[in-house]
Amino acid sequence: MVGVLGLLTGWALLMPGILVLWVSIGLPYFRWMSFFLGIAASFPLLALMTIVGVVMIGFSVRSLTSPAD
Repeated sequence: MVGVLGLLTGWALLMPGILVLWVSIGLPYFRWMSFFLGIAASFPLLALMTIVGVVMIGFSVRSLTSPAD
């Protein structure tokens, strides 16, 4: 269960970066994206959230694939 929550949290942390890519390649903009793009306006915060999201997904996948004791 903790691994699944880690995966979901990791994807949530990657959302600002994903939306920056979404808008930069010219896909349609929706009103609900403004909150996440506001976070992405701060480059250090965007970089931190992206790194933490990738690390969290990595640890979650590792915990889900390891055999249970």
